Amino acid sequence: MGKCIGFGSLIRALGLSLGLAMVSAGAFGQAPLGDKSSWTGAEKKMDSALVELTRAAAEGKLQAQRMRELPGNVKEFAKQNVAADQTIFIVIRGDVSPHLTAFIKAHGGTDISEFAPFRTITARVPVAAINDIASRADVQTIGPREQATTNRYELSPKELKAYRERLESLKNLSPGAATNVGSVTWQGVTAHKANLAHAAGKTGTGVRVCVLSDGVNTLAARQATGDLPATVTVLPGQAGSGDEGTAMLEIVYDMAPGASLYFATGFGGSEASMATNIVALGAAPYSCNIIVDDVTYFREGAFQDGPIAQAVNTVTTGGALYFSSAANSGNLTHNRSGTYEGDFVASATPVPPAVQAFYGATPVQSHAFGGLNYTTLTAATTTVSLKWSDALGASGNDYDLVVTNAGGTTVLGSSGRNAQTGTQDPVEISQLGGAGFPVGSRLYVVKSTGAATRAIRLDTNRGRLPIGTGTAGSTFGHNAAANTVSVAAVNVATAGGGAFTGGAANPVETYSSDGPRKMFYQPNGTAITPGNFLFGTSGGTTLNKVDMAAADCGSTSTPGFITFCGTSAAAPTAAAIAALIKGNNPALTRAQVLAAMNTTALDIEAPGFDRDSGVGIVMVPAFAATYTIGGTVSGLGAGKSVGLLNNGGDGVTVNANGGFTFATALASGAAYNVTVG
Repeated sequence: MGKCIGFGSLIRALGLSLGLAMVSAGAFGQAPLGDKSSWTGAEKKMDSALVELTRAAAEGKLQAQRMRELPGNVKEFAKQNVAADQTIFIVIRGDVSPHLTAFIKAHGGTDISEFAPFRTITARVPVAAINDIASRADVQTIGPREQATTNRYELSPKELKAYRERLESLKNLSPGAATNVGSVTWQGVTAHKANLAHAAGKTGTGVRVCVLSDGVNTLAARQATGDLPATVTVLPGQAGSGDEGTAMLEIVYDMAPGASLYFATGFGGSEASMATNIVALGAAPYSCNIIVDDVTYFREGAFQDGPIAQAVNTVTTGGALYFSSAANSGNLTHNRSGTYEGDFVASATPVPPAVQAFYGATPVQSHAFGGLNYTTLTAATTTVSLKWSDALGASGNDYDLVVTNAGGTTVLGSSGRNAQTGTQDPVEISQLGGAGFPVGSRLYVVKSTGAATRAIRLDTNRGRLPIGTGTAGSTFGHNAAANTVSVAAVNVATAGGGAFTGGAANPVETYSSDGPRKMFYQPNGTAITPGNFLFGTSGGTTLNKVDMAAADCGSTSTPGFITFCGTSAAAPTAAAIAALIKGNNPALTRAQVLAAMNTTALDIEAPGFDRDSGVGIVMVPAFAATYTIGGTVSGLGAGKSVGLLNNGGDGVTVNANGGFTFATALASGAAYNVTVG
């Protein structure tokens, strides 16, 4: 897999908390947060980063002249998240009410947004007010801005040069007619045979396709060049920031130029904000037939539908089709797994002093990765996450994630050490800014001795784990939800300038995330297999993901996305194919459109359905062109009539002399007959 450039810089550019500094074992040796049992009731509701931050604020250490006194991780978190006026964006989960909102406002809160269906409020508040807000009985948890990423894959300079040279050599080989849209045409038009649909007059007319991504910064410029239509509806106040949404819209427009286009950002600082936009797109006045996104929130539930997946359930129940990028975190088949899923097994080896320092004299257990009590990174990453099989908002089993240097002597970055007292999510995230956690970093999964054994998921989020340790199951959250069409990526250059042929010639990208997806809970938190929350005892249920594959690494005119790779590009390609099918027959249901897509799919990877490509590469069906056939009837006597059959069917009766017409669908070059009966 090529080097993934700029992942951390993308997140920071979107205003998300990320960069956290290297911290020595000595700095953590005093266990600044103390034993979790000593935390106040309010602190147990907070993300551990906010606990450290509020304690620093209480000591006056957030003042510029005293910032140097802070531990490295707290200092860097403050620099990334705390404004000059000592305020911070927070995400509150609890009972949304006018009373709570008024309380937040009275304590200096601004930019307050309510998402009642998802029990969430976001606001910018003074750091000094967080304790008071957390002390309320109607507040369940408080965390910082929830971090997300798009699923674009950024090519290294060497990869980019090679891809552009290959595409340039193929650009004059594309067969067939196509509807030329704007200054640049997505190569997937030919690779998926959308050009043949265009030639038959099928362009997705009458279908509403809605995109969620980061933003549409250069939308007007793309409209000016004809690369997007004059009308693209953006939800009020939801244009976002960035341009990946513009590039995705370009793909849809090239593939299905007759479709109506809509956009809303998926980056509002919380899962609830994106979920709210999804529901809005599916409802009047937008009433989207097809919705597609390329967003992943790191905190999304892996074993239960969170807010975004629940929103997907809402719009698909209403009849919409929902497509999402599978993600770019690699797959096991191509030895690029950065994910480990399995049941916790306690190692007999004690954690090193640098890790034990977090817990003082309290004994803890670490997970056994084979003969070791840790695993290592074989590719660098900025973000590592740990999730386990407790219900969302109800975790009472305390698991932690600690990342150290290659020798286990120095703790790197932040460490996930939230309290789990029965009302929190089963999620811990550790991060390091700049170049991220280097190759060789150790990953420790730590469990309180009193915690129940659970299935665990360790995700390096585009990093990599040793061969033999990494597993399948990279895709998660709404990207892999039951009602989401999860889309893998296949490089369009493998089509050779023509159409995909399937088989070994068109493999999935090595970075394309794989399935399947294990689920232990219903969306409401009810256990699927009560008392059984482990992989080894066949707990829960398994979703066959991913669903299908489509083209990536083609061209758009959007700056920064001239070559657009990743499942971010594959998802709108697949969504546009659905638009062509729906536009050809608006009466088709969601299930019928998906059945049509599955029927056209070209098998790749393992024979039949597989975890890497699902049903395979989806292709545009061979639509027949519509014509009007006419003629003249003469010689009818009074009271006489003649029955005519349209190509052997669809009979009509002509009751008088004169002209007649039939509307008919014909494949190119087909014969047509009118039968007199």
